[in-house]
Amino acid sequence: AAACISNLRVIDSAIQELKIERPGTPLTEENIRIFIGRGSGGVMPVCPSGGIYGDFDTFVSCTFQEFGFEHTLPQ
Repeated sequence: AAACISNLRVIDSAIQELKIERPGTPLTEENIRIFIGRGSGGVMPVCPSGGIYGDFDTFVSCTFQEFGFEHTLPQ
């Protein structure tokens, strides 16, 4: 769960940067990926447990959930 949460933080940071740099740009994986890593070749992180990241326009989340090891960012 720790690696997934770290990935969620990376994605959330990229979303925040996208909102600042390009206001009004749709929060799609393609647009977010640009702000991950260096340059325009960013790679979207992958959940090590096989979950899928989504809900970019509300609160980034992972589809993989296990009781006691939730793959969510603290709110």
